[in-house]
Amino acid sequence: MSLVNRESSGVALIFNGNVLLAKRVEEWKGKPLPYGGYWSIFGGSMEEGESPSVCAARELEEEAKINCNENDLIFIKSFVENGNRFHFHILEVKELLIPQLNEEHTASGWYKINSLNSFTEKIDKKIIKCLEIYCKNV
Repeated sequence: MSLVNRESSGVALIFNGNVLLAKRVEEWKGKPLPYGGYWSIFGGSMEEGESPSVCAARELEEEAKINCNENDLIFIKSFVENGNRFHFHILEVKELLIPQLNEEHTASGWYKINSLNSFTEKIDKKIIKCLEIYCKNV
């Protein structure tokens, strides 16, 4: 029996040692969200027949109105938590992009990757670990 009952995928935008994060809403349609109120990358559930990279690119466009080619994404790592397998990707960008957030986020900002361990807001430590993996390989 598999411990995974759903899959999701996301993408972190990177520019010159900085990562674009967005603050997730606390509730969606009256229900509390996992990691509601946390700063996170852009991502969400995979649709039927969708690959992780296609999902990550689609979610980036839906949540931030930023278009990318899924072939430009760098896969970092997958991890499983609470029955969800999450696929973490990186997109290296050539400039600081300003997202047009949808209703799933309340704020966004660019943050130095090497300062995230002392980030005072709520952030999932797995995101920091994936960004550290990326930085070691750059």
